[in-house]
Amino acid sequence: MSERILNSAKTFKSGKQLLKKMWHYNIEVPRTKLLFLITIAIGVIGWSIWQPQVLRMIDVYHSGTVEVFYMVESIQQDWISPELYSLLICIAVAKIVWGLAVGLADLVFFKRLTGRSFDYANMLNMVVVNSLILFLGVFSFSLLPVENLIDSYDSFIVSIPTLVHLDGVSAFLIAMLLGDFCFYWSHRMIHNVRVFWNLGHIYHHRNENLTQLTHGVEPRFFLLNAHGIASLMLLPLVAKLFTNDFSNAGYFLIPMALINLWIDPSHSVALYALENRYRPLKWLRLFFMTTCVHYTHHSRDPIHNKRTGCNFGARLTLWDRLFGTYVEPVNYIPESGLFSKHTDYCVNPMRYILLPYIRFIDEFKKNKLRYWPKILFGSVFWSPPNKSKLSH
Repeated sequence: MSERILNSAKTFKSGKQLLKKMWHYNIEVPRTKLLFLITIAIGVIGWSIWQPQVLRMIDVYHSGTVEVFYMVESIQQDWISPELYSLLICIAVAKIVWGLAVGLADLVFFKRLTGRSFDYANMLNMVVVNSLILFLGVFSFSLLPVENLIDSYDSFIVSIPTLVHLDGVSAFLIAMLLGDFCFYWSHRMIHNVRVFWNLGHIYHHRNENLTQLTHGVEPRFFLLNAHGIASLMLLPLVAKLFTNDFSNAGYFLIPMALINLWIDPSHSVALYALENRYRPLKWLRLFFMTTCVHYTHHSRDPIHNKRTGCNFGARLTLWDRLFGTYVEPVNYIPESGLFSKHTDYCVNPMRYILLPYIRFIDEFKKNKLRYWPKILFGSVFWSPPNKSKLSH
């Protein structure tokens, strides 16, 4: 009996040591040329698979819809002429190719543009992290309670009357404004509320070598991201007040789709440098959330930190300008990441994903029950009486 207990203790100790090693392990890139090239290929292919524009192509083939502009309802095939729909499909495919080309440009020119070596280990880390986060997101939406909640909300939306009837170009423009308005306030909220920031959006900002190939996606489960809150909760509610008949918008959809294509790779150092070089590209900032404008949102330079950040729009700068959160990009590529000095910029998928949750559990354990609601839903500027000593 005592021998069995002793063996169990040894097994437990070995398991604990293994977990400790796994927790502190950081991904390293092979130094031999062949393995190095294979690593890059795996990273680029892995990054490409989970890209939203790649995933949306599934909708094109299965549901006959194509996205024209982010946060605007996709265009159905039977709304427009076959010729126009074919052009939009071509732009959707070009958007995938463009995103990949921009990612590779970041990889090639990163050192020349920033003075730092490209972070290949971080790219591999983000491929694993993003894949796991997206898988968990798909799994969470398949849970029965989540499905029932969404069905109930859909039934509520159906009961809301439509007050304004628009069609054509005016309908599309209003849809652009409403979609971006919902995203803007969702984005501001997840930067200000502890649970949304620490368990969701922080993944997207926790990168000190931000490029199109190394940015992190946000968790798709439990509405912990701006897109989820905006597209599932706010936008259906607001958009139901208006009809969205885009069938008469005609070829106005083409320039909108091309602008959406251009500004979609919004985490690129290569596009940041290109935009700063040519004045006509800077003029787009008057209306659109260009690469430079969104990259500034990821900056950890104090001049860009308007309390909880800046440049929250999805595709338009209008709402940031109206509500005082717009910051003009600088002529150099700013450093990205979090403002905290205690940030753990790890290249370990397990630690990258679990650390924010472990910090929250640690705060719950160290503080009385009456502080728990504020630990979850308090401001990001508030800290519980007994702080967690774990890094961010």
